[in-house]
Amino acid sequence: MESAHTLYIGLLGLGTVGRGVVRSLESNRRQIESRTGSSIKVLGALVRHVEKPRNLDTSAFTVTDDPQTILVDPRIDVVVEVMGGMEPAKSYIRQALLSRKHVVTANKELLARHGDELGELADRQGVRLLFEASVAGGIPVVRMVQQYLTANRITSIRGILNGTCNYILTKMEEDGLSFADALQNAQRLGYAEADPQSDVEGYDSSYKLAILANMAFPIKSPVSAVQRQGITRISEQDIRTAQSKGCVIRLIGEAAYDGLQVNLQVGPRLLPREDALAGVRDVFNAVTLTADVVGDLTFIGRGAGELPTASAVIEDLMEVLRTPSPYWNAPLRSFGASEANDKGVKRDPGAAYFDNMVAPAWLRS
Repeated sequence: MESAHTLYIGLLGLGTVGRGVVRSLESNRRQIESRTGSSIKVLGALVRHVEKPRNLDTSAFTVTDDPQTILVDPRIDVVVEVMGGMEPAKSYIRQALLSRKHVVTANKELLARHGDELGELADRQGVRLLFEASVAGGIPVVRMVQQYLTANRITSIRGILNGTCNYILTKMEEDGLSFADALQNAQRLGYAEADPQSDVEGYDSSYKLAILANMAFPIKSPVSAVQRQGITRISEQDIRTAQSKGCVIRLIGEAAYDGLQVNLQVGPRLLPREDALAGVRDVFNAVTLTADVVGDLTFIGRGAGELPTASAVIEDLMEVLRTPSPYWNAPLRSFGASEANDKGVKRDPGAAYFDNMVAPAWLRS
């Protein structure tokens, strides 16, 4: 028997995250109903290959390779995009918004590059565009910036935003592995893709940093403004040198005011062991928000995987149940008129993190 109100959803994608959403909705069905008086039901899922084995009971909903089955179904209230990539994901999201369907997405690259456009469209259509799962997996940092720090002026964001890189650096540090061996382990365990470039070269962290910066600061922060350095050139000698100084190396994303601009950087940083981010190991993510009233807030949790990401998606669905109408301007829209960061940002001369470290010049810059 269904609840007095049922939120019907359609999934775009039924991979790792999509399966996690289906399983989590079923396992937590009673809890959701008892807390909200409503239920959430999957009506359909878009896949590339309908006959592909999925180790998932799909008997309760339609599995299709026709996107229009999801996008034009008048019963579907929310489209959940977990397919990834730029296209056709962007076109599908646009069509869903134009059809006045709420959209929940985990697509960090798409939001980092086109969040303004999609957020404004959602605003005009009177529906929600929610994206908690796009940054730091199950850590509720997006909602913290959107809803719970509105009385604060955020002055900086600093965090470990990629679990793959954190796992690799942890294994190099703790097990003495080379970068290549640590990466191979990450791929074997499913923490890294067959093509790991987006993770290890810092692109993934750059997308997430741009999303957070565009919410937190009144200055447009395009991905092109992020100064990016990956971890592929970190050597075993660099790790040993850091250890000899009582430090660790982590891939850190940072955004902070630099005069009238926002300085955005992603790169390997030398952290003393007492730093809040230094003890974050393996595939965990962490984000520290610094604000003028509350000070520092640090959040730590699993940044990827089936259940953490599915948890973030479901929390967005719960948000639609609580507040189906937009309650402020599009969340990725620049609130100020400044476009300074479109032209890139200058490096903060005070950010010489490796000046006292015996390491290659690239690591000190």
